[in-house]
Amino acid sequence: MQGYLVVILGVQTTEQNGVIINYTACVSHSENGPYFQTFTTSERKWLVGNLNTSTKYFVRVLASTKVGHGTYSESEGFFTNGRPAEKAIAKTSSTLTFSLKIPSKTFVYFYVVALKLKDGKEPASSDSYENNELVTYGEAENSTNPKPYIAAVVASSVVDGNMFVLGDGRNTSNSTSRKRRSPTSDYFNGPLEPGTSYSVFQRIIINEMGEYYSTAWSPPSKTSENTDQVPGDVSDTDDTDGFEKYLVAIIIASTILLVILCVIAYCIYQSRRLKSNTDDVHHLPSSQHDDIGNYEQVHNEESMYIALKSPGEVNDDHCYGHLNPDVQNVHVDQEETGI
Repeated sequence: MQGYLVVILGVQTTEQNGVIINYTACVSHSENGPYFQTFTTSERKWLVGNLNTSTKYFVRVLASTKVGHGTYSESEGFFTNGRPAEKAIAKTSSTLTFSLKIPSKTFVYFYVVALKLKDGKEPASSDSYENNELVTYGEAENSTNPKPYIAAVVASSVVDGNMFVLGDGRNTSNSTSRKRRSPTSDYFNGPLEPGTSYSVFQRIIINEMGEYYSTAWSPPSKTSENTDQVPGDVSDTDDTDGFEKYLVAIIIASTILLVILCVIAYCIYQSRRLKSNTDDVHHLPSSQHDDIGNYEQVHNEESMYIALKSPGEVNDDHCYGHLNPDVQNVHVDQEETGI
């Protein structure tokens, strides 16, 4: 971006020698330095381009009539505008976050000036506003027509980064600015209106004499329509949202891990139970495998026997066990006595 100067002459249109027909303007880097740009125009307002931003230049003007030309005016200094802030990088229903352009050259403090845009109209050039035309937040809110208001004042000694939240509800003050502005040097950065466009510029005070220059207006930025957001620091809200998402992710991951562990434990339990049942079947005692059919009941006149078969052996002989020896003895006694 290149700087430029808008030079506006007074309403005087006549000289002692007649009506002014044109002007010759000369631009230099210092009050009495050589001119590096000279041009002639019949207009009382013209644009001087191809200049550096945030730089002071000196202009002298010479008026001419049909008779001749007069003498050069006194050299007068002008500052070109600085680079504007970018469009807001974050927004809520009541705040806009901008990345400001911190001056690279020495300065005392700067104002952050904001303007509510009405009906999409572009504001006047930032350097066209005098300091006494910049109002407070309260005055701008009570005005029927939008006015540029000072949202904050930032001293060079307290600059901490370039992020600025317009509408964060904070108050700022500067003891240096208190000497130069009345009735107040305390500025309230009040909340913005939902669904409304705003632009900002910075007014940089470069020395104790009060010399200043301004940046150009930032591109219009619009707040969101959502009115549920409580005005405050956007970064705090983002941190809270991030923590909540992180916590939910941990809970979900923990639940999934617990389910997996339960499934694994159940599978191990079932596997061991089935293996235990199989081992029991293979190690049963031989007596439990004997079938009731291995026992043969034998009846005769004398007694009742059970023939014990030996499984797997082919044997015609039987091994008998007396199940009722008392009955057998009684039978023998009866034969001997004849009773």
